[in-house]
Amino acid sequence: MKKIIFSSSGGAIYPEVGRPPFAETVAPHPISPYGVSKRAAEMYLDYEHHVHGMPYVALRYANVYGPRQRTKQNGGGVIAIFADRFLRGEQITINGTGDQTRDYVYVDDVVRANMLAMSKNVNGIFNIGTGKETSVNTLFRKIKKLTGSDMPERHGLACAGEVMRSSLDVRKARRDLSWAPLVSIDEGLKRSVEWYGKHGSK
Repeated sequence: MKKIIFSSSGGAIYPEVGRPPFAETVAPHPISPYGVSKRAAEMYLDYEHHVHGMPYVALRYANVYGPRQRTKQNGGGVIAIFADRFLRGEQITINGTGDQTRDYVYVDDVVRANMLAMSKNVNGIFNIGTGKETSVNTLFRKIKKLTGSDMPERHGLACAGEVMRSSLDVRKARRDLSWAPLVSIDEGLKRSVEWYGKHGSK
């Protein structure tokens, strides 16, 4: 029987309360339509597994980034947007204080997690991230340095309802998938900036 590998979300499913990194044992509490849709899909897959024996793996991604990510405000990732605007010399406005954190996982590591999920005899939900928090302010300063920009740091209004902290506990993936993130945030940012410098925005 074939196995379904589902791309779920770690950042949008876990509750706002509690201290990250969040493990798969933390009760889900999505508060956005996106998060609700991901959790609903996980539940449908779990139903099919228990009733019909269909194997599946749901990978709860952290914030995936890397080359080819969209750089537009709607649908783009913050790293791609920042890299593109720094390279173009366009002003960047950080929402709120910039202290909000996310767990950024490089796309190559995510691809490898999917390949392992397909090949191993496992079933269920797995977090795919780094377990580390990186703030928006830190991203701004690191990408600014990589691009050689002298752009000043500017802050605007905070986004209503934005989660302030997020990261994922990936010990289950280490144990059952033999997976671990290999690309550090510094190396991943370097690769991303180099790619956007060569290929431009999408």
